[in-house]
Amino acid sequence: MAKGRSVANEVDRGLGVMADFFHVDIEDGSVAEALRLTGDELQHIHLADSNLQVPSTGYIEFLDVVRTVNSLNYQGYFVVDSLPVKPDCKNLIRDSIALMKQVEPTVTLQEKIDNEMRIQVGG
Repeated sequence: MAKGRSVANEVDRGLGVMADFFHVDIEDGSVAEALRLTGDELQHIHLADSNLQVPSTGYIEFLDVVRTVNSLNYQGYFVVDSLPVKPDCKNLIRDSIALMKQVEPTVTLQEKIDNEMRIQVGG
């Protein structure tokens, strides 16, 4: 992902970076850290877990990923990327959307709790 950011900066013609989570996991290790390094050059996300299936069926930490994406103020799309499609396309999409709908409020709640703890400790 760092190479992608470097190329996007060098070309400087509206070129951005696409994060394909399956490949980022293999090539860069931590998906969340790779996203942080990409920063505002991130323009597109292929959503899959380490096994190329529905998020949370492999080992990618989707809570960390969503926290990072939120911190980058990412406004692009998440595209479900799965091969082979198991058990079928409708279930894959339904399950992916359901997982992301669970992760997003969890991250928001954790951030709220963290902020309140900081206020209490500092205040």
